[in-house]
Amino acid sequence: MSKITTAVIGEVLAAAGFGLGGYYAQTSAHATKCSIDEQRARLAADRECAALAELVREPASLANTHLLADRLADLGPEAIPAILPALRDPSENLDAARALLLLQFWSDRDPEGAVEWAQSNAPFLYRKLALQLAIERLAQADPAAAVRIAGGDRQVLKPLVRGWVRSGEPGVEDWIRDLGYGGERQMALGAYARAKIRRDGVEAVIAWVEGLPESEDRYGLEAFRRVTNELAYADPAAAVAFYEKHKSGPYGDELASSLANAWVVEDGPAAMRWLSKLPEGKVRDGAVVDAVRSWSMADFESLHRWEPAAAGEPVPAWFQPALPVYAKLAGAKKPLEGIPWAEPIDDPAARTLTLVQIARRWYQRDPSAAEAWLAQSPLSEPDRVTAKQPFAPPKKTRAES
Repeated sequence: MSKITTAVIGEVLAAAGFGLGGYYAQTSAHATKCSIDEQRARLAADRECAALAELVREPASLANTHLLADRLADLGPEAIPAILPALRDPSENLDAARALLLLQFWSDRDPEGAVEWAQSNAPFLYRKLALQLAIERLAQADPAAAVRIAGGDRQVLKPLVRGWVRSGEPGVEDWIRDLGYGGERQMALGAYARAKIRRDGVEAVIAWVEGLPESEDRYGLEAFRRVTNELAYADPAAAVAFYEKHKSGPYGDELASSLANAWVVEDGPAAMRWLSKLPEGKVRDGAVVDAVRSWSMADFESLHRWEPAAAGEPVPAWFQPALPVYAKLAGAKKPLEGIPWAEPIDDPAARTLTLVQIARRWYQRDPSAAEAWLAQSPLSEPDRVTAKQPFAPPKKTRAES
């Protein structure tokens, strides 16, 4: 970009004001009343804005992202008016990395203004990200303001709690409890546990949850679940020790699944080895099934590479409850890889149902290949007929009718 273009951008930025009063003069009459120092400061800000505008118009690259980050680190709130044009310019296609830098800069320098913009004027593409960044920064500076402005918005629960914990201001635990039983409180508890682990360490969050008084609103159960979950992410060994300590307590039946669901995200094979050593029973069965489902959502390819038994060896008894789920996942794209895992299912009804479900999806994609397998499969004729049935179309909503 030429020096002339840069100068023109600077003049446009200075003249427009971008609707953010307080950063630039609104009229030339007002400008004449400013002191020489104020005029010089404004000119300096204009130059910074022009330079910023030039940087964001450079092609996307790691080097240019670093340049923008370095420049933003040296700027103050006076540069905020340069951000909106960069985000909204229809002639540009600003890459995500630099858009994130601009939004983070705004949230750091003026979190309340960034929240207001995100809630009212932000383009859809940036709205959620901008709101989350800004609420987290605002909560770190002024939790009461963040709570007031957030207004119960579910999508900012986690950043609000994270910022509040970092602020060191009291009240976040009571606020979370007052959310009442349900998904919002569980989300907030998870964010609280993770933020507290990062700020104060594993032992601190364990001491907090173990010190909670008994209650009738299931708060203790939710807290123990979420702490177990977050411990598994942060320190699996500590999570296992926590589970062993509390497995016979009032919340013990719920903790194995909480631990495994998080652990498989970090180290699926290690989590499965731990599950295999748990005592036989409903707790282990449920935790194994939950873990397989969670692992498939977090990293399907990793789950697919892992096998519950080596070739030619029987599937261990501890994995039998999850074998139908594992077989269907393995056969979702390649049925011939899922069928060998369905065949060793011990329960005849579950085995037949799993084979039919794999074949049915296969038949919708490749009827001839599925038909060839069905003809020599162990399925009965009625089951083969079922496998060829199309799936029912989803029901229309009243609005679609």
